[in-house]
Amino acid sequence: LALGALVRSAHSSASSNAGRSLRDHSKRRKTPRFMAEPFVRISQRQGRKAVEVLQEAKAQAEQVVSEAVEAAQTKTAEVLEAAQEQVIEAKEQVEAAARKGRIVTKKAIAEGKKRSSLFQWYCAQLEERPLVTKALTTASVGGAGDVLAQLFLSKEPFNPRRTFSMAATGLALSGPLMHGWYGILNARIAGQSLPRIGQRIALDQGLFTPFMTPVSLASILMFQGQRDIGTKVRSVYWPTVSASWLCWVPAQAVNFAIVPAQFQVLFINGVSLFWSMYVAVTMQKRV
Repeated sequence: LALGALVRSAHSSASSNAGRSLRDHSKRRKTPRFMAEPFVRISQRQGRKAVEVLQEAKAQAEQVVSEAVEAAQTKTAEVLEAAQEQVIEAKEQVEAAARKGRIVTKKAIAEGKKRSSLFQWYCAQLEERPLVTKALTTASVGGAGDVLAQLFLSKEPFNPRRTFSMAATGLALSGPLMHGWYGILNARIAGQSLPRIGQRIALDQGLFTPFMTPVSLASILMFQGQRDIGTKVRSVYWPTVSASWLCWVPAQAVNFAIVPAQFQVLFINGVSLFWSMYVAVTMQKRV
């Protein structure tokens, strides 16, 4: 546009300059018009040449500008296309991650609901039937502990009657006795202060354990159908009680300090899974 204006300005300027030169020359020299006309034609030819040069420059400039614009448009299109591809790829990755996250979240929620529902069911059973629930839990843990002991700690063939004796002792004796005993302890010596916790531990390990150990051992031997139960119980009584103190004093400290009363038997059953393995191995070696 600027070059076009420049060309038009040059053409107009050349024409006006030629006419002005003719008039000035005529006035100054008082030269006849027919003698000044050659100078006018020369000026016009020069003006036309200047216009042609400017038009050619304009055309070249327009071509350069057109090529530059076309190259810029092509480059811009390529950049935009590459950017669009990257955006699409990133969007696909985000969608894939979101789908994977939704799947993992759904699985976690389902698993959490399943565990929560199982725990809620157990808590409901503790509220409705505490004695039966604790007895069944103790029996299950005692039987599982004996199975693990026979599978991993014993070289003898598997003895299902021994497993039955451990489970039956938990169901008929250990579970009900622990339910009653811990109910009495928590009612008579309530509170979470250190002296109260220490009193409960002292009574549990100094009174209940020495009483409960021979009764449980005798019950296990009875369910196994063995004879001379008193002699066999005496042979394993002290090793079992001393080992019991090493295991159950710290366990009961944790139990009485931080575990709610309704879950204390459940906590003991968890520890008893390993304690039952020890008792099973001890009786196998000594009885």
